Amino acid sequence: MIAPILIVGAGPAGLVLALLLRRNGIPIRIIDKNETSPVGSRASRLQPRTLELYKFLGILREIEARAGAGSITIQVYTSPEGFGPINSFAIYEELIPHPAYHRINGLTICQDDHEAILRQVLEREYGVPVEFGTELISFEHAPNSVVARLVNTLNNTKETAQFDWLVGADGVNSTVRKQLGLELEGYGALENDYVVGDVEAKIAHHTTRWKVWGNCIQRTLLLRPYTKNGKPYFQFTCGGHDINVANMATKNRNELVNTMYDIIGNRRIEFGKVISVGIWRANTRMVHELIRERVFLVGDAAHVHSPTGGLGINTSIQDSFNLAWKLSLVHKGLAPPKPLLNSYTSERVHVIAESLGKTKTKRTISKLPHTHKRPQSRDWDTRQFGINYRGGLITLDHGDPEAQLQAGDRAPETPGLIVASTGQKKSLHPNVNLTSQLPSDVVKRVLVYPQGTEPGLIGDDAVIDADGYAFEHYEVKAKEQKVVVVRPDGYIGAMTGSTSGIMNYFASIFGWHL
Repeated sequence: MIAPILIVGAGPAGLVLALLLRRNGIPIRIIDKNETSPVGSRASRLQPRTLELYKFLGILREIEARAGAGSITIQVYTSPEGFGPINSFAIYEELIPHPAYHRINGLTICQDDHEAILRQVLEREYGVPVEFGTELISFEHAPNSVVARLVNTLNNTKETAQFDWLVGADGVNSTVRKQLGLELEGYGALENDYVVGDVEAKIAHHTTRWKVWGNCIQRTLLLRPYTKNGKPYFQFTCGGHDINVANMATKNRNELVNTMYDIIGNRRIEFGKVISVGIWRANTRMVHELIRERVFLVGDAAHVHSPTGGLGINTSIQDSFNLAWKLSLVHKGLAPPKPLLNSYTSERVHVIAESLGKTKTKRTISKLPHTHKRPQSRDWDTRQFGINYRGGLITLDHGDPEAQLQAGDRAPETPGLIVASTGQKKSLHPNVNLTSQLPSDVVKRVLVYPQGTEPGLIGDDAVIDADGYAFEHYEVKAKEQKVVVVRPDGYIGAMTGSTSGIMNYFASIFGWHL
């Protein structure tokens, strides 16, 4: 079978997109120019909104089984170290679970473990391996297709292949982005480079707390502890004016370890084998177009983040969730390209700009419904529950423009629904699934009745809001009828009180003529 979609790059954004497209029955190829999968912890923070989306994808339990602690305490030391930390604080607070959120707290997982899970699921469930050692050399647009020239660096064979669509998920040095003529624009880089990587640690000195010495101007060292296969490791970040980053990054263990000991001021921490090392420069940049004809950009190919808040990898994964359902409907001929594919750029560019701190508007941070006011937390915005697409090309809202919950917002969780015919409790999201085929398979209808409704009085396609969360979280008043469309990426597409309003919404998405 010829794969109609080529995904270039097998990092988290590319792998998630591959899984979502295969889940929708679309064959794909996914290639990566690296000859083997990268090692190292790298981007390790998954925010709770991403984990919520992973629940939709059916991989959350596998991620949780390999993950580390969600809450993190960081200890700050002088350089050289004195008699103890001069400060200690939590950078990711542990919040009490709330019924409006499937998971309210994030977690940490090494990126190589994270990617391994995604690859395993892709091959186990869909029979699609990542083609490592396969590089995109160039591509050109053709009528209704994209012609790509590939080379297998393992055996030096070349290939020219035709695809319906091409997605660049090939990172900050993206070949796809460069050939499209798009440039990353923004604040540029910080003055200093940093050396980053992973090193084995002696277990007697292992801890769950992060440790940082010095300051980022002269010299600094950050150690993030983690455990893999029962062995302790540190992810390290080291830099500053006084540090020769180039020498440290040569993989000369002595140079690297001795510099870290010099910053710490003692040798109480014992380092072992250096697992990975590289040079990194923090910067915040993005493109302002994510689609050109039949070619798309996702992830680091389209935006580069600072490590603050751990937003880069999460924003990348959410790019793929936004694009996948739209591309699936268009590719299957169930929806016209406009406005659906155009909405990928219009929706995501605002979110990316907000996450980079490049816009003063707070358009993407919504007021959460007063019925489940957000917990007090210093890092609430980084959890990404407030991201929204209000007023977008494919949203419809006939409600109060001042309402707390509006079309374009994240769809709140609604645990405690009872399926009338079985008495089995469920949450709303699995029932509202718009990822299959028209009409009944693409648009799944669920009727939600209030607490106290007798099961015998309603049909099999209905559920009872036994715990009251659906009516509360969606702000439905007594005896009010409200129709809500939940998109496959977990956002509200439409909110209205009329059947005609919903039909008009679907007509705009699917190109129906009413």
